[in-house]
Amino acid sequence: MSRHTRRAFLRRGMSVPFLSTSIEGRTRRCCIYAEATSLSQESAAGFRRFAADYRDARSNPESGLVILPGASAVTAGFAAQLSRECMRGTWVIWEMSPCHDSPEACRAQRNSLEEHFAVRTHDLICFDPSRDVGSMYVRYSWPVSTWIRTFIAYVPVEPDETAIAYHASYAVAARRTVGRGGIVFLGSMLGPHLRAGDRGAIETWHSIRAAL
Repeated sequence: MSRHTRRAFLRRGMSVPFLSTSIEGRTRRCCIYAEATSLSQESAAGFRRFAADYRDARSNPESGLVILPGASAVTAGFAAQLSRECMRGTWVIWEMSPCHDSPEACRAQRNSLEEHFAVRTHDLICFDPSRDVGSMYVRYSWPVSTWIRTFIAYVPVEPDETAIAYHASYAVAARRTVGRGGIVFLGSMLGPHLRAGDRGAIETWHSIRAAL
């Protein structure tokens, strides 16, 4: 997708109800809660691409693995529910969308991440490939060492011991234990790269699923 198209694409973020999908895999049972925005749907398609099959899910997150692709409308109540499920052993993949309806909506997502999962995020960074030619890739250190193209914009996370991926000097992904489960926060989107068939993204995703 061209830069112009991608930027226009990012501007069309809007808060919508969740559309849930359940995936039966060889590891944990996986449930995708995609929003109806184009960006969330594109990302969800990437995650679904590498599942053997999927079916409609229940409206609750009681699952071994919950994926929030391109999330921009996670309510505080749903975040609290997910946190409780993590205490019982569920893992959440929270892939944060770089676009929200408003600064207040973005702030609400960040507050929920910090309050319920102790994940502290920072202001959005827009990546300019024409200027930052030398840093076009995100470097993952967990669960395997891989390189993936960065998304057009990303949400940095606190660069502490939970960080698992960096773009230049910015931590863009983290893994944190919550009770018997936990959260993998993705500030630079992975799903669209899965949909595009990026080899690094595919290797990273399979390794994450196997490690949780």
